[in-house]
Order: sequence, then C-alpha cells, then structure tokens
Amino acid sequence: MLKIYHDPLEDGYNLLDFVTQSLSYRYASVADCDFILHNRVVWGLEKKEISVCLQEIGGYYSGNQQVLVFLVADYEGRLQVPENVILFRTSMCKSNKGPREWPLPYIWSSYANAFEKITDASVPSIGFCGLMSKPRRKLISVFQKSREVNADFLLRTKFWAGSPHNEKVIQEFDENIQSNIYTLTPRGKGNFSMRFYQVLSAGRIPVLLNTDMELPFGDQIPWDKTVVIGQTEKECLELVMETFCSGRYLSLQDECRAIFEDYFSPKCYFDKVSISLKERYL
Repeated sequence: MLKIYHDPLEDGYNLLDFVTQSLSYRYASVADCDFILHNRVVWGLEKKEISVCLQEIGGYYSGNQQVLVFLVADYEGRLQVPENVILFRTSMCKSNKGPREWPLPYIWSSYANAFEKITDASVPSIGFCGLMSKPRRKLISVFQKSREVNADFLLRTKFWAGSPHNEKVIQEFDENIQSNIYTLTPRGKGNFSMRFYQVLSAGRIPVLLNTDMELPFGDQIPWDKTVVIGQTEKECLELVMETFCSGRYLSLQDECRAIFEDYFSPKCYFDKVSISLKERYL
C-alpha cells in the first residue's frame, strides 16, 4: 500500500479512479505521504504546453516527495521533467526515454469480458477498423496483399469516421475485433496504441509494428511470446502465420486476456505500479 496525498478531486472526476479505488492506495497528509498525486490527468496538450504544465506542477509541490503525473498526449519527443516529478506518458520513444518517465497504457477504454474464443478458423483472420493514416499504410497494405490471411479491414478517412460517439461506428469497431483472431494495433498520431489494450481486454491477439515503443512492465510480461510484435511489416505477417500454423493462437487468446486482467484492468493497474514505485523510490 502507498500513502498518497493529492489536492481535492472535482466531484464526478473519475479519470484517476484507477488510483483512488485501488487496494494499494491510502490517502495521507502531505507531510506523511509516500508520493503526491497530481489531481488531474494531463490530457491532449502539445509539446510547449506540456513543458509549461510540468514545470508548473513541479514548482507547485515544494516538499521532498515525488509527484506522480499521468499524461495522455500524442507528443513523443523529449521532455524536461522536473526532478520531483515521475511522469507516466502514453506517447514516447524507447530510445530517448528520460530516467523519470514511465510508459502509460491507455486503460480508460476496455471490454469488461473477453469475447468468445475463436477455435475453428481455417486461415488467420486479421481485423482493423480505423483511420488509414500515414504511419499505418504500409502495415495495412502488407496484410491486404497477402493471400495467406483473411484481411477484414474497415478503413476510415477520418478519426472514428468523423463521429466518435456514433453508436453504429462504435458497434462496427467492436464487431471487427470480436470477429477476428488478430487485430492490427499500429500507432496513430502519437507513438502508442489505444487499440492494443482494447484488443488484449477482448481476448484477441494484437499485431504491433514496433516503432521504438516501450510497452509497460517489460521486465515482467514476456511481450514477444504473448502478442505479435514485428520489427518490420513483413515480420508482423510472418509471426501471424507462425502463431496460427503452430496452433499457438488458441492459447494466446487466453494469455492476452489474462495479461489484461492482471496488469491493465482498472482494479489492478495501480497495484502493479505501486510495487514498481516501492522498489525504485522507497
């Protein structure tokens, strides 16, 4: 358990429930706490705004405790992180990650239960429902051109088809994941994939092109043995074929859901983070 201080949370603000409803959280005074939690998720800012925000947060808290800051943004370059801030960020590059930066999984959208396991496929089915953006085009093209797989792609010209709250658009997204063993989970504008964690939660197998990403808990989760991660588009296709033809796709669906439940479900994520924080800072 961690003793955590934070300024009051606004009524109805639930983006930090994964911390405050965790069994590893105990509220404490600022004098007695292990860590301070910044009381809002920093969301959607660009580089200059992020930098200003981090400096303001670091200056606001003047004690000796480290301040936990959660950042959801697309900017992936270097940031100047104050010495008293531990920054969890969605978008980052492994090659230039700072010593006070941790990868943040997108845990605010997931399936409560896994979809029914697919066991009777004659060819590997690969789903993708989303924006055909530049970073994704080559990966999508490699699978579209392959005669070895069934590429079940619904390609959009706008983010969430220009209507992110449209029930039909959401249903098509969900059904595409449900109907396929594998789903392409490439990066978007930022160097991270929300879809990656959604697919894990569905009990389906993500296919990820490594774009200098750092996945969370890499010292604990054997990512290269659980999901499809290729260094090239061609390798992604080859690994899909290997896991399918060997029959490993059957067990991997269960393993993906188990990893989600143990590490990335709202009730468990901060428990895992708290263990790492204790080991490193306390």
